[in-house]
Amino acid sequence: MRQRLRVYGRLVQLGHMRQQTADREIEVMQAIAEDYRRKVGAPAPEPAAPAAERGLFDPLEP
Repeated sequence: MRQRLRVYGRLVQLGHMRQQTADREIEVMQAIAEDYRRKVGAPAPEPAAPAAERGLFDPLEP
């Protein structure tokens, strides 16, 4: 997840990905990971900071 957050942040900054797309993909990945954790009984990691705090932003949004 951390690598994905870094990569998506860079892609958003470069204008290759919209913030909305990055946020949605991260949400889906987190949901899948949580589902797997529940199935094996593993504890959840610390929650990720909101997109703005992670340095993700959409340069195409006003």
